[in-house]
Amino acid sequence: MALLLSIRLAASEITVFDGMKVEVRLQNTDAEPWNVPSPEDDSAAITIGVYSPTGELRRRINGISSQTMENTARVETTPLMDSIKPQDTWEWTIDAARAHYPLPEGDHVIVLELFVPAHAGKLLRSNPVPLRVVTARMTAMHVKRDNPVIHRTDALVKFQ
Repeated sequence: MALLLSIRLAASEITVFDGMKVEVRLQNTDAEPWNVPSPEDDSAAITIGVYSPTGELRRRINGISSQTMENTARVETTPLMDSIKPQDTWEWTIDAARAHYPLPEGDHVIVLELFVPAHAGKLLRSNPVPLRVVTARMTAMHVKRDNPVIHRTDALVKFQ
């Protein structure tokens, strides 16, 4: 197998309100092209695994989870494939916020799995990357009584 898959996180620590951004790098070091999922794929061919530090799977994040969060219609499961040319490198960022509910507070390990039909094991796994999710702290609060006739009060809350 001459495909190299690696990831890194845009931030290694996020709050429970943030979505993680996964920066992906796929490199074909082979002399032949490979048929792989396109970065625009919205199926389960590109899946982010969220694991505990001991290796227990906590959550799978992919195009299927995104589709089910966004609508109640039929889910499209067919992978969108593309050919990566020899000696070519693809780099893209996955904003996982649209594909999952907030992660629980604590330490996690992130691994990207790529479905490659021609690969013997059919699954290419990235390097594991640690992620810490922390509770958001309220840094400011402003309360204003806006309309005394209808007894409305507005609160502006800032979290960090």
